[in-house]
Amino acid sequence: MTEPALTSIIALLDPLPPAAQWAALEDLQIAGHASLHTPRHGNTWDTQMWSIRLHEISATGYGRTEALRNWLKAAKAVAEESADARDQLAWATHTLQGDCIPMAEAVRAARIIFTHIDAPGSRVDITTTAIARATLTAISQSEGIPFDTLASHGLPYGHRARATAA
Repeated sequence: MTEPALTSIIALLDPLPPAAQWAALEDLQIAGHASLHTPRHGNTWDTQMWSIRLHEISATGYGRTEALRNWLKAAKAVAEESADARDQLAWATHTLQGDCIPMAEAVRAARIIFTHIDAPGSRVDITTTAIARATLTAISQSEGIPFDTLASHGLPYGHRARATAA
C-alpha cells in the first residue's frame, strides 16, 4: 500500500460521522480492500471485539466507534512515519551526492539508506544504494573500520571525523 492511498483513506474517513465511516469501510470490504469483524451476540466462542484491517493496519475496539477511532489513530501514525522516512531518505540521498562531506555525515546517510532498503514501499534506488555502499567501503578501507560495523553501528565512539571525498 502506498502512502498516498493511505492518506486518501484517512482524508475520506476522518471528517465523517462514525455511521458513515463504517458504511465506507463496508464498501471497501465488499471491494476486497478491508476486513471487518463484527461480534455475534450470544456467541461465546467468538471474540466480542470489533476489528478492522485495512491497508495492512489493524485495530480493535469494544464497539465500532472505538475500533474506527483506533484504526484512524494507527493509520495517522503510519502515515506520519512514512513522511519522516521520506524526509530522512531525501536528506541521505542529497548528502551522499555532495562533493566533500564530513565522514560522520557520510556514515549516517549511508546507514539511513541501508535501513530503508528493505522497508515496505521503499523509495531507495539502486544508484543511491551503490553510492552508500561505495562510501562506506572507502571509509572502511581508509580508516580500518570493518564495513559491517560502519553499516550497523556507525563510527566508533571518539573516532575523529574528518572530511572525505564521496
